[in-house]
Amino acid sequence: MRRVAITGAGQTVHASRRPDVTLGELCLEAIVPAVGESGLAWDEVDAVVFGCGPDLLQGVRNAYLPELVPLLGAAKPMLRIHTGGATGGSLFQAGATLVASGWARAVLVVGAEKASEPGDVQAVLNTMWNPLFEQPIGLNAINMLALQSVRQMHVHGYTLEHFAEVTAKNRRGGVRNPFAQLRQEVTVAEVLASEVIAWPIKALECCPRSDGACALVLVGDELAGRAPAPVRLRGMAECTDSMYIGDRLGDSLSEYIDATTLRAAAHDAYRQAGIGSPFDEIDVAEIYSPFPSAEMKACEAVGFCERGEADRLVETGALELGGVLPVNPSGGPMCANPIGATGLVRIAECVEQLRGTAGAHQVDGAARAIATSSGGSSQFYTVAVFGKEAP
Repeated sequence: MRRVAITGAGQTVHASRRPDVTLGELCLEAIVPAVGESGLAWDEVDAVVFGCGPDLLQGVRNAYLPELVPLLGAAKPMLRIHTGGATGGSLFQAGATLVASGWARAVLVVGAEKASEPGDVQAVLNTMWNPLFEQPIGLNAINMLALQSVRQMHVHGYTLEHFAEVTAKNRRGGVRNPFAQLRQEVTVAEVLASEVIAWPIKALECCPRSDGACALVLVGDELAGRAPAPVRLRGMAECTDSMYIGDRLGDSLSEYIDATTLRAAAHDAYRQAGIGSPFDEIDVAEIYSPFPSAEMKACEAVGFCERGEADRLVETGALELGGVLPVNPSGGPMCANPIGATGLVRIAECVEQLRGTAGAHQVDGAARAIATSSGGSSQFYTVAVFGKEAP
């Protein structure tokens, strides 16, 4: 297998609505800078891997075909991937596999979303669940995570204050990130006092609905030297759980609040990267966490703490910018969440951190980074580990 490097990264400024552009034009805002800094000419890109959320969010089947094929796909293979919120991570892994296998020398991966298109995003997301047992109760992304939060409070003793602290941390990150949609600080008291959406989740703890795009250029060693600061892939893995939440409750092998499949993916990625102690060896993490409980669950699963001990990371400030292991210094998905691009944005942020170009949210001396993504009813998970140096 060939080694893989990222030589170009671009993302849009994320917003609640982008009525001024089509899906294809939105993608170009990320693609042009990504290809431009890669050192490659367009005809040196061998394939395009594209990802977006459910077709229902666009209101038309395969919306990318009329938009992107004339712009990007002419005379090039184009692959579309959709794994919900994990789409960005999944399409990155598909693109990296094409390069690592030797099938392609350079691949452009693009994730995008115009979540402002449908009138009710949560109604669209309701369609992913079991039509007999889960859809009728109005299950959606928010109350799904509310159920998870309640169970964490019951099993682990996490509190409303812990969730509010995570929210305030991420919103401080959004202020420092020029690409973020939400760029206003909030205090713990303001979070706790905000309207309850689905208990215990408050209005200020919900990720926004976002329009945005992200693009990366992936290459093998022979082209990595074209860019001044290539970021190296050290390990990656993807794992899928059962489809329905009811299969992951109680004493089953896959407990809903344990993210068993994220743990398995992280273990595999760390093995490839030669990492034995993640908390000590990772410098910065970009975690897919549209709600604070999801960030705490992920910190356990990727080995930053033991099961049920994420509250200690929150209480000690370990996850803050300037802390021992900053998590989501960009603000993460709680400050911008274009579903089909979010997982790829996590990787783009890792690229900037390892290059030392993350600006106001730069982590000093970052040399190793991890990015995750999560999709569906928390059953699709990806993990990728990156370094400044080749493995």
